Amino acid sequence: FPATTLERERSHEHARAMATAMRTWRDVPEAPADPILGLNAMYRADPAPSKLNLGVGAYRTDDGKPYVLPVVRAVEQQLASDPASNHEYAPIDGLPEFTTASAALILGKDSSALASGRVVTVQALSGTGALRVGCTYIYRFFRPGTRVYLPDPTWANHRNIVPDAGLGPALTYRYYSNSLRG
Repeated sequence: FPATTLERERSHEHARAMATAMRTWRDVPEAPADPILGLNAMYRADPAPSKLNLGVGAYRTDDGKPYVLPVVRAVEQQLASDPASNHEYAPIDGLPEFTTASAALILGKDSSALASGRVVTVQALSGTGALRVGCTYIYRFFRPGTRVYLPDPTWANHRNIVPDAGLGPALTYRYYSNSLRG
């Protein structure tokens, strides 16, 4: 049946909004394909029935849905039911219990760097957020020519964060050896 005047006006408004959006974004280059996300495509194409997709760091069910480990669910429930839990802001450098435990986990509890007080840890929201904060800190308080190394492979957006912070292109290192399997 024929469209009403109001429906035609809404359609024209929508078309104008879409045209404006297209002009706004037309000069923004498309990001390069992400090699880690490319692993998902390889996983989907692999016919092996015993395959396991760990490319994005998330477990999946046989139906491809996110799988939350039972221990994670249990901890979520414990936190939700803890009467001492609150929604206050964390200290600006993070929760001391978390940063201390993280440093010991990464460096080893018997690390000489920890024992001598040469380690400083801060907590940030997400890996990408932490990388941006860290690069900005390096640029402001060390020197702009400082070299920053990223693992290869890494997330494609991480490569842009380093030069966007003023530090020049990121250098890379391999953290996995196929021949050594580690």
